[in-house]
Amino acid sequence: MDGSGGWQPVVRVGDHGLVLGLAGDGRWVLGRAAEDSRPLEQYPRELLPVLEQRYSDVARLTAGAPTPPPWDRLLRLALEWGGQFWPERALDWLDDGYPTAGLIDLLEHLAKAGATQRIRHRARRLGKGVRAKPPPRDDAIIQLLRQRDGVLTHVVLRDGKRLDVWNIAWGYDLGDEYAHVTTNISPDIDRQIDFFWTVDITAIVDPATGESLRP
Repeated sequence: MDGSGGWQPVVRVGDHGLVLGLAGDGRWVLGRAAEDSRPLEQYPRELLPVLEQRYSDVARLTAGAPTPPPWDRLLRLALEWGGQFWPERALDWLDDGYPTAGLIDLLEHLAKAGATQRIRHRARRLGKGVRAKPPPRDDAIIQLLRQRDGVLTHVVLRDGKRLDVWNIAWGYDLGDEYAHVTTNISPDIDRQIDFFWTVDITAIVDPATGESLRP
């Protein structure tokens, strides 16, 4: 993506030309093509429409940034919002893989006081999942593969297979500390699709340099 006016657009926010982007100093800002950007912290409510996109799609666009966007703050705002629409969109993000551990207090509140039975049920289910699921032990591996989205990476497994990885989709089964990964489907590209578990990785290599990348 090309920079504009000293900042780099990253993620579309809603349908009115608003964009989340990075300033030259690495701060997250909001702006429009024809306007100057402004600090994100001054306009948190304007960021809410980004929740109408899939979390996995937004995470792919923001991977590799110097600092992650303030998603916890945004999700707290949405979960505390009255009514049904924004709490539902926040729960959609949690169902799509956004970490729930930092939001357990709000999930517990919604499980009791959510605006609809559906919201209460979803919040209760997600809250139980936090307690049942141990913290992942492969965060560094997942983050490395996400940061190399669109760049060929070789992943070597314990059975000797060497996989060509361009992008990943991943998830955790209940109680698992290591993710299951499907390659080259997010987005779908004309490449071999493979499935593996991160616990089976023995090496991650940059094929351009031969450098070992595994954290």
